[in-house]
Amino acid sequence: MMTLARQIILVISLVFLLVLVGVFVHGVLNTRAFLTQQLGSHAQDTATSLALSLGPVLQKQDLTSAQSLIDAIVDRGYYQRIEYVNLSGHSILKREFPVVVEGVPTWFTRWIKLEAPQRDALIMAGWQQQGNLQVVSHVGYAYRELWESAASTAAWLGGGWLAAVACIALLLRFVLAPLLAVERQAEAVGRGQFMRLSQIPRTRELGRVVKAMNSMVAQVERIINEKIATLARVEQAAIFDPGTGVPNRQQMEARLSELLSTPQHPEGLFAVIQLTELEAYNNAQGYQAGNQVLQDLAQCLRVFCALEFNESAIARFAGAEFAVLASGVGGDEISGVMERLLAALPAQPAAIHIGVTDLNRDDRAALFGAADLATRIAQTKAQRAWHQSDPSHLNDDMPQGAHAWRGVLLQALEQDCLTLNSSAVVDSRNGQLLHQELLAQLLLPGRPAIAAGVFMPMVERLRLAPQVDRVLVEQALQWLGGADQTTCYAINLTPQSLHDTVFTQWLVQHLHSLGVSAQRLTLEIPAVVLHQVEVLRAFVQRIEPTGVGFAIDRVSAPVPQPAAWPGLPLAYIKLDAAYVMSLEGQVNIHVHLDALRDFTQKLGVPLMATGIANQNLRKLVTKAGLDGLQGSVIDDEQAAH
Repeated sequence: MMTLARQIILVISLVFLLVLVGVFVHGVLNTRAFLTQQLGSHAQDTATSLALSLGPVLQKQDLTSAQSLIDAIVDRGYYQRIEYVNLSGHSILKREFPVVVEGVPTWFTRWIKLEAPQRDALIMAGWQQQGNLQVVSHVGYAYRELWESAASTAAWLGGGWLAAVACIALLLRFVLAPLLAVERQAEAVGRGQFMRLSQIPRTRELGRVVKAMNSMVAQVERIINEKIATLARVEQAAIFDPGTGVPNRQQMEARLSELLSTPQHPEGLFAVIQLTELEAYNNAQGYQAGNQVLQDLAQCLRVFCALEFNESAIARFAGAEFAVLASGVGGDEISGVMERLLAALPAQPAAIHIGVTDLNRDDRAALFGAADLATRIAQTKAQRAWHQSDPSHLNDDMPQGAHAWRGVLLQALEQDCLTLNSSAVVDSRNGQLLHQELLAQLLLPGRPAIAAGVFMPMVERLRLAPQVDRVLVEQALQWLGGADQTTCYAINLTPQSLHDTVFTQWLVQHLHSLGVSAQRLTLEIPAVVLHQVEVLRAFVQRIEPTGVGFAIDRVSAPVPQPAAWPGLPLAYIKLDAAYVMSLEGQVNIHVHLDALRDFTQKLGVPLMATGIANQNLRKLVTKAGLDGLQGSVIDDEQAAH
């Protein structure tokens, strides 16, 4: 699309060119008329003077001398024809040269016709008329003079036109520079960067545009900040425990329900931490000191989980009881983790007991029961103690412990046991397919397929994520290059891969090789990466030129770093399945979802729900105004079609 400056330059230059062409044509025609007049005058002067010279000669009937006089004039080359005609109209003497134009292009002589006028003079002998002398000047010299004049005029006018266009371009570049700044400002707003223009143009119209844009940017920034503040307030009221700032019991229950709803559970642990003598501590030290103890314990759990686990959740259950859910750890590792946790907890109050169980339970009640029983046993051991419930064996087909998992994963990488299957994401309004998310699964010989949610936490724990992501991306590119060239695909990347320089270089190189097909692929990054937003921005800047899309996956409450979202080129945002499933039982989550949806709509980013396991949940999500749906119900519908 042509820019405004180019359009203005084109229009002005065309008008100016038309004017110059008119001036040129007018000048050429005037010069032609002048030269024609000069040719006529030249012929008349020659005819008059030659007639006077021929009169006495012809009176004596001396035609030879007359011919000599005519030849002397014609041989000079300025005349095309000189002819003596008697009174009877017969040609007596005649000399004529063909019209030969030298140094002038043929097309010019065809375009501009130059006719030399004939001039006559009477030849007198005394008072007696002898005949008529006809003279026609040669047009060759006139054509040469006309050509040189036209070429010179054209050169000057062309040079003037080019100089004028250059001056107009420079002037417009200076005058319209504020519009370029406004364009960059609008693009920055689209990226979530609310820049304001400090220089106001002196041109009144442009000045008004810049002021209006600055006002709009300030308004958009204010609206976005208000939405972020609203979302934070709703989260604080609906998601967090007011005393400690960690999520409340409902959030942990929702996470456990989602985790245990699948036939396969990832290896992990569930621990209950209880301050057994908090009431006595409150009576002795005061409730303010007791509240400080709870806050210190919550902060300690945050730090410990961030250091120990790739993926974890913390919640305050009630009173002096907290819970920790962590994946990617199990078997013999639990003992070492609990020893380190107990040592990291605050020294006061002294009585702290931890009950822990693995995740191989069939439902949430069984998990809670096992953890509660382990806590009671820990209370019988010592003032500060932990106890693990008897390990369950619901997943005997699964590797047990980090060492076993390492062997299995290395074997899978060597023997190409990692594959992809697809899960449909559809428009919530009309059911139209938006894209297919490619989900990883592990196919080990002699074992049932293991879903990504089970083995990927261990992949990250063992620092094998870049190797696994590389294999999965290669398979995704094969899907992209298949026979179906219309379907869009999405694939997940792990946070570890974003930090791996070798993987990033490999990924960018392969994405560039896709060409336009890259536009049908979206890379989904887990929301936890938003806590390292600078790393995320650097990664996005590298992959964005390839044409692939970028999305945030597994967004839950609390929403991670919402202030960073406006600056990211998000194709969409996907909610975590546990968050979506909690809509069926928690009213406060609906309030939070409304605030989150309102925030993403202001950003212009679609919000999608995952984990749609039943029609009731689908209705709730659709009623909430989300844009896309994904889950087992959607996959069943797509398979039926």
